[in-house]
Amino acid sequence: MLVSYLRTKRDFWQAGSYTGEGIPEDPNAAQFPKLQVWDSMFKISGSYLLPYGFKVAGIYDYQTGEPRARDVRFTSGLKQLTAVVVRAEPLGAQRYPAVHLLTWRVEKSLKLRHGGTVGLQADVYNVLNVNNATSIVSRSGSTYNRITAIVPPRIVGLGMTYSF
Repeated sequence: MLVSYLRTKRDFWQAGSYTGEGIPEDPNAAQFPKLQVWDSMFKISGSYLLPYGFKVAGIYDYQTGEPRARDVRFTSGLKQLTAVVVRAEPLGAQRYPAVHLLTWRVEKSLKLRHGGTVGLQADVYNVLNVNNATSIVSRSGSTYNRITAIVPPRIVGLGMTYSF
């Protein structure tokens, strides 16, 4: 069994908007220029060897959701600069939902007469069948907060290995 926990403080200037010294490359980037959030990750995994060559294993994985922020697009009517996108709140004011993923595996090993081993596996991914959003529209307007992608559904995979 293995258990791990990680807590990380992210505190940096936004990429593409600022030089390394925190000087804005354009005046619109001066609005909420830093990402300052705490992230957490937790993972527990383990396996157990059962009688008759069976093995069961599982992994539980937790991650805080990625930070996000609402932005607004202004159109100017100018020929050179037709639109400007400005952040309306600090990055991290909102977050995607935290993700809880559980994976299970059952494996059966068979010894062959000539000395090799065949392993038959069945894996179930996303056992809890979570459907958390992984992409949400952050631009103000009629589609604001519309979910555009979710965690893939429960999947079962079958596999076979041969060792000699």
